Amino acid sequence: MDETVKKYCKIDGILTVVDCAHFLTQLTRERPEDAVNEPAQQVAFADKLLLNKVDVCTREQIEETKRAIQNINNFVPIRECSLSKKPDEVPLGELLAIEAFDSAKMLTEQAGKEEVNLVCVEETPVEDVHGSGHGGGHEEGHGGGHEDGHGGGHGEGYGGGHGEGHSAQGGGHGQGHGHGVDSRHDTDIKSMVLEKVGSKMDMHKFQEFLHTIIEERSVDLYRYKGVLCAEADGYPALYIIQGVHDMPEITFSGKWPEGKPQKSQFVIIGRKLDKERYKTLFDKCF
Repeated sequence: MDETVKKYCKIDGILTVVDCAHFLTQLTRERPEDAVNEPAQQVAFADKLLLNKVDVCTREQIEETKRAIQNINNFVPIRECSLSKKPDEVPLGELLAIEAFDSAKMLTEQAGKEEVNLVCVEETPVEDVHGSGHGGGHEEGHGGGHEDGHGGGHGEGYGGGHGEGHSAQGGGHGQGHGHGVDSRHDTDIKSMVLEKVGSKMDMHKFQEFLHTIIEERSVDLYRYKGVLCAEADGYPALYIIQGVHDMPEITFSGKWPEGKPQKSQFVIIGRKLDKERYKTLFDKCF
């Protein structure tokens, strides 16, 4: 980013526009084995997503496209729209102040007494979706931790169905919200959540875990963020992590908020994630 621009501006978030009429075709078209699936990649980076041209699509096609998007990025809020015909139905305020790369905002949001939850987001439909098949979507986006913005997150975006989720309670970590992904639109880009309740993390072990996966697959780690409850000189401490590829940003925020359930949660969106192995390595951090 140009130094003059950096002085007055910051990366607020990545807004992706998806062409609902053509997305699935672009997502599943044939590519060389090692070629990047750009539609899926753009959806993976998105902090907010506009599903455009819904006026020329059937409800079935709209819902199939949403499932495809959520298979890649399980946490991005989706707004249905028809930008050419009804641009006023997407309020400007909804597209601004995302602050997806602001660690201070995440620290503020996680400092209360409610349980840590980075993956509960809520869809914002333009009109009645007639009982959409995937159960409501998700609200808060996910953080990043870099300044390059990945340019690919803009323009006519793309995506894939509903992948890894999280267990709502209990120790360990969960996977899957069970929405019946259509394998025709499956891609090798997925989202996953690692979490642990009631135990304090060893930050040295977590940093070793993070170093391992970055060293092995940094180019495939599109976005990741976490709220961590860790042991620090005899008391539980709060850490925030955000990052993309090989650029993690870890912030120490003092003592874990009194009365807040001790829970660590780490969200990853990436390509060809070794999910079972990552879960095993994450569990060894406690």
